[in-house]
Amino acid sequence: MEKRREKIGIVEKMAYAITNIGNIPVQTILGSYLLIFYTNIVGLNPAACATLFLIARILDGLNDPIVGFLIDHGPTTKMGHFRPTLMLGSVACGINFFLMFYGPYMATSGKLVIAYITYLLIGILFPVMDISLNSMLPVMTSDVKERNVLSSIKGFAYMAGVFSLNIVAPLIIGDTTIAGGYLKLVTYATIIIITFSVVGTLGIRERVQASQGTDSYKFKDLFKIIAQKPVWVTFLAALTYYVGTYILNTANTFFSNTYWGI
Repeated sequence: MEKRREKIGIVEKMAYAITNIGNIPVQTILGSYLLIFYTNIVGLNPAACATLFLIARILDGLNDPIVGFLIDHGPTTKMGHFRPTLMLGSVACGINFFLMFYGPYMATSGKLVIAYITYLLIGILFPVMDISLNSMLPVMTSDVKERNVLSSIKGFAYMAGVFSLNIVAPLIIGDTTIAGGYLKLVTYATIIIITFSVVGTLGIRERVQASQGTDSYKFKDLFKIIAQKPVWVTFLAALTYYVGTYILNTANTFFSNTYWGI
């Protein structure tokens, strides 16, 4: 790797924090409110929604390595290697996130089909956004101390963002039996996803680039990696974790709505 040590300014650090905040609403809102919106507002069958979520979690294990491979082998432009895919992925993910709620709600027929298409599609578009963002840290600087600072900023942005969203979201939704609150939350979240991600990406730079002639793994090597036992163990652990998280978040929302009237 060709490395050039350069300190990261405060403005760029703020831009990096903003970019990470733009990443938060997608999984946070989907994990807490999508199922109850689909069942209580749109009228979809809970079993069909649960099947969709399980299929999507399994496909995530295949989507992420393939998306990562395509991003890694994509062209390097004047903007850098990961910034273009981060911006494009954020815009596409934000639009699809918007359609996941408005599509089934506005449709007069085929609501479940729209839900399946948009939800499975988010499993491809969100990794484009997320993998590109996670790849930015090692290419922003080769200075270990600066990387540690950026990592701390990323962690703080996620903690503060999730905490704030979990407080504000119920206030925006209000009456959980009315669609307006959900749609308002999704509209605000879509604006945050696209605006924060794009503006933040424009404020950060890629300084560490691969030198010419660096060996690169091929697509067939991807299957060798996926076939390794530690990879499958990690996949099953992650699958169990995310399924449990989705069940917990959704159950909390249902419980609060049904028994507490919140």
